[in-house]
Amino acid sequence: MKDKEVHSFHSGMFVLPLTLVLLSGCLSSESRVEFNQVLLPHMTEIGKIAVVLDGTFEPKIADEIVESLKKCPLYTDVRVLDKSFNIGSAASEEAFALHLSKYAKTSGGLLRIRMEHSENTEETDKSQSFLLFDQPTYDWFPAFGVPLNGTMGFATGMEIAPEVKKRRRTPLIRTSRTQQVYRMSLYNKSTGKIVFDRIGKNTSSLSVFSKDPAFKKAQFDTLVRGSLLQDVAFYSCPPSAAVVRHLYPSTANSNAARTIGEGIASADAGDWDAAATKWNAVLANDPKNTLAHHNIGVFYERNGDVMEALKHYRLGVRDRRITEDAFGEIIGNYLPQDSAMEAMVAQVTGGNWIFVDVPEGEKRTRGSVYRATPIIDPDSSRVIGQTLKEIATVRVVSTQETRRAARIREYLLDSPIRAGDIVVFADVSPSKAP
Repeated sequence: MKDKEVHSFHSGMFVLPLTLVLLSGCLSSESRVEFNQVLLPHMTEIGKIAVVLDGTFEPKIADEIVESLKKCPLYTDVRVLDKSFNIGSAASEEAFALHLSKYAKTSGGLLRIRMEHSENTEETDKSQSFLLFDQPTYDWFPAFGVPLNGTMGFATGMEIAPEVKKRRRTPLIRTSRTQQVYRMSLYNKSTGKIVFDRIGKNTSSLSVFSKDPAFKKAQFDTLVRGSLLQDVAFYSCPPSAAVVRHLYPSTANSNAARTIGEGIASADAGDWDAAATKWNAVLANDPKNTLAHHNIGVFYERNGDVMEALKHYRLGVRDRRITEDAFGEIIGNYLPQDSAMEAMVAQVTGGNWIFVDVPEGEKRTRGSVYRATPIIDPDSSRVIGQTLKEIATVRVVSTQETRRAARIREYLLDSPIRAGDIVVFADVSPSKAP
């Protein structure tokens, strides 16, 4: 009975936005769940939409928001209103309806985005770094080789390669911080309800210490702006994506295990409300039951409440019996992306050497090493920004392979390089190219 439905799913011939296919695995004890994930309900009924941008939006950001809305397939027409939206004493739905009927009667919805707070700060701090010097030419690397077990940057001291001298200096670390807080509300005229009303945040910082860092302030501003636009686009035009999840039973001989199994049986039969009741009953007695958390996370994600699903997936992912990382897949949609930050430190060796996975076609040899740390909102479990800290300057020596040897020229004493750090190559003009 399900084979035909599975075939339809894979061929993309769904009519309803939430079509569910449940398969009980013959070779495994968990149930397989397939559905089309629609992140926010009641979006396809709007058609024409009116947009109000309030607050101190930069003109470039405002233009890009409007352009992204015009490309969204959910809306047949996008009209930007230059009338500020004031709720006043009226109820929120009533205020939206009045504003819509006064300025855009033919629109099926009103999207209001207001910049509540925008702040940029700069500060400097002193730190310690090492400048590394060796012979003028770079040919000693093949002659002396690289130790297999690296010790560079460890607390026991540095391992300096032959004929290398070091000098400690006190650099000024310059930090730029950007914080943006905005409120986003969407009113659906056909239902007379506000589909969503949420506060979005972006808090990011960039710290540099070298005289000519590879990642410039302008690139950082572009990254922060892109992260904000990605967040706005994600909620104003939610994607529909094919999702596969699993419901996991417990093999223990306990009342909780039996109740979890009963919930899975209800879900298999299509009664998801009864399944959620069972799993909630388990969590009422055992708030740390990871299997119940994961299973009810599937229930919320299937219903389009991804934020609530994340709260449960975050606890469920700790259980080794759960073989999928639903939490990681979802928050991956929010991570800022930037093409200039692709190279990764693959290995830290002895001396002042590292190996770097370099993008194919990258010819530049000078760059900086950055440590990127995502900032997580504890309330929503979402990535709301990132900290980028310059921790070293490098020069790539070998150019034959994608994984190349790079020599460290200077690095911060309190931030030794480790595998997984990001290498950003400095932009060089043809006249300065090595």
